[in-house]
Amino acid sequence: MNSASPSSRRPSSSSAARSPVRRATAWFLVAIVLAHTAIIALWVGPSTPLRNAVGDERLRSYVMPFFDQNWRIFAPTPRRAAVTFEIRASIEDPTTGETSPTDWIDVVEREDDIIRGNMTPSRMSLAGRRTANTLNSVMAEMNERQRTQIAANYLTTPVADLRGRLADIEGGAGISDVSRYMRYDEIATSLATYYASTVWEGDIAYVQYRTSIRYVPGFDQRKERDIDDAERTYYEYGWRSTTPPDADVTRMFSAYTGEEPQ
Repeated sequence: MNSASPSSRRPSSSSAARSPVRRATAWFLVAIVLAHTAIIALWVGPSTPLRNAVGDERLRSYVMPFFDQNWRIFAPTPRRAAVTFEIRASIEDPTTGETSPTDWIDVVEREDDIIRGNMTPSRMSLAGRRTANTLNSVMAEMNERQRTQIAANYLTTPVADLRGRLADIEGGAGISDVSRYMRYDEIATSLATYYASTVWEGDIAYVQYRTSIRYVPGFDQRKERDIDDAERTYYEYGWRSTTPPDADVTRMFSAYTGEEPQ
């Protein structure tokens, strides 16, 4: 009986060389997946010392807009509310330096036009709705004094000062909700800034947004009332300084809004 020679059983030098490379590649990919998962967990989780150490701006720069997550993706439920996310801008006249406000436009309504009949809409087509959902939720936790602070204008005063003012008010939303609001105030201001830059001509001096919510009538009222009969609850937010312009982001927004940058 013939037996295989020792040389035939020995792995080739090329296979031996590839094995460490494969292992290194596998561990590299695992590290990427773990890092991505950790970042997303910090983003969707509550405010913690670890999250504060990383910083909301670092998290946002990685997550938004392509990896934004919400726990509802694991437990989808029918929508029970209709929301709006309206924006307007203060346009500066280059000759006189005077500013004048535009009319309000509803970003969610425009997003609905993108989604309607589209089997594969982009995640960006829900940016206004997701922002409005979070803002409405956190504003419901604020008391009247906190809402008054939020409705104030922050033009020369840094909006970051709003965090301390909200936190110092007793009997309202706590630190976690205040942090959530501040995070989404920045998101909403950026969304309004870039949206405005593709919709209106001229220099955008300031932007303002507002949200509303109305709930679907109960099942027992389905024959007498529908969503159009429901009363809206509006939440007001003051004027904000614009987000510093970024040409690449502006170009991406032109695809989202369906209009060329002005």
